[in-house]
Amino acid sequence: MEFSERLNSYLETLDVSGKELSEECGVSQVVICRYRSGQRIPSPENTGVLIELAIGIESLSRKMNTDVIKASDVIEAFTTDLSDRDVPFCADNFNLLVEKFSLNASEMSRSMSYDPSYISRIRSGKRRPPHPEEFITKLSQYILPRLGKSIPSDSFLELLGIDEPEEITAESLKELLRAFLIRRVHPDSKAVESFLRHVDDFNLNDFIKEIHYDDIRVPSVPFTFPKDKTYYGIEGQKEAEIDIFKLIVLSKSKEPVVLYSDMDMEELARDQEFQKKWLFGLALMLKKGLHLKYIHNLNRPMNEMMLGLENLIPLYMTGQIEPYYLPDRQNDVFRHIYRISGTAAMTGSGISGNSEGNVYQVSTSKNVVAGIRLQTDEILTHALPLMEIYNEDHLGEFVENLKAFKNDHSDMYQILSGLPVYTIPSDTLDDMLSRYNADIRQKEEAKTIFSIIRENIESKLEKNTICVEMPILSESTFKENPPALQIPGSPLTGKIIYTYEEYSRHLKATEEFASANTGYTLIKKSSTPFSNINILISKGNYVCISKMLSPTIQFIIRHPELRDAIEKGYIPSPT
Repeated sequence: MEFSERLNSYLETLDVSGKELSEECGVSQVVICRYRSGQRIPSPENTGVLIELAIGIESLSRKMNTDVIKASDVIEAFTTDLSDRDVPFCADNFNLLVEKFSLNASEMSRSMSYDPSYISRIRSGKRRPPHPEEFITKLSQYILPRLGKSIPSDSFLELLGIDEPEEITAESLKELLRAFLIRRVHPDSKAVESFLRHVDDFNLNDFIKEIHYDDIRVPSVPFTFPKDKTYYGIEGQKEAEIDIFKLIVLSKSKEPVVLYSDMDMEELARDQEFQKKWLFGLALMLKKGLHLKYIHNLNRPMNEMMLGLENLIPLYMTGQIEPYYLPDRQNDVFRHIYRISGTAAMTGSGISGNSEGNVYQVSTSKNVVAGIRLQTDEILTHALPLMEIYNEDHLGEFVENLKAFKNDHSDMYQILSGLPVYTIPSDTLDDMLSRYNADIRQKEEAKTIFSIIRENIESKLEKNTICVEMPILSESTFKENPPALQIPGSPLTGKIIYTYEEYSRHLKATEEFASANTGYTLIKKSSTPFSNINILISKGNYVCISKMLSPTIQFIIRHPELRDAIEKGYIPSPT
């Protein structure tokens, strides 16, 4: 069935107008009119508007006292209708391409034999090319002669997500553009996806074995060092960094270590041997039991920011690092670095773009260390948490945060790798916990978290909407890889595997929960992007990433740019 026919069928069944549906779901009456006439269809890769329409149709069916038309069924029907349509097309990425390289709209329109107003409507998302393949072919023919001239090749490949330089032919250019223009994810979100996949795949036990962490011995051999030492240039920074780490590890101080730098990092990043030594130094501090307060410099492109965070994932998993950032943008001229412990300090300063002129000092002088400590304490007063991290040792704090979430009044979007824990029947939960080898206290803590999450969800649905993406497993798929119960923040660190009967009961209860709550929408999928993490997005507020195993840990992200990048990458746009 065509999308327009399906939409008209729903309106006829409910005996309502397009205007009434518009008022109920928030999609403009003009857009609905064009959907009904077939003049326009939603982009197949963009489910946002389908969700809005589906919620509106379900809500109207309840008001009309007819058989309830479930939003999840509407989405499934719409998706099926759109699945056989032409290749998808991402207007956001096309517009980004035009803006990034200041492509002349009139010139491009003439070259591609399209009306300028038509190109403008495609850029704004008001129109979608009826034949995307033809459009992409003509666009590649327009761009090819300009590559390496008005369009820098390196910047072009970087925008398209190509890390390594490659020779561009007419055919390869078309394929590169096609991959770029038919994907939903914004380029910034590529780095975010890499970060999230790293969190999903990371196994702390494997990492510990790989680096022989348990075999690491914190050295105790005295380290001869003058009270003050000065260093110069990029090689001096490397030497100073290693020296301060040695002093911190070998000292008897247990005071928290503060790390901050807005120095240019490109040259340091190219030295892989130094990077290994630097990360090993941090690992030694953690092995010693020191707590690290790491102030990130986020005045850099999203991909660089996410790469830095990704490299620190193994250390974040220990729960001994508090990540911060400075909300006010720092100047782009002067550069500074601080490393401070209880008995030693490192400072450095320089001018952006001239690392050879940088000067660094490492000192064990009590007065110098005390003075630097005052400066870093002041920096921390201006810093905000980049993430709140809760591992098994901070379960109580996470539970308190869960209680506070009840007062959050934002719409929610969830990407789950299993069934939502808050819909499991109590007797099924009891059956599954009874099989788990844990003490009574742990089981009671798990049930407490379940109760808090359930109460939060029910409270949120009184005023807000919740949309949930989750996988639905067939019996054959279930038998191949039986899933486990997922309780974010649970003290139960092992898997509690479903029987198929328990899984079926939980799935049925989830569908009944969706039917009973107007603002709750399920998007059923055959698979999800992740297998070991759940992502909860409170729109415009925070993102909670819950890792279930190896280790069990929660990341709550409030940083606006990072939070927005995750929202853009994983919440379908409504238009």
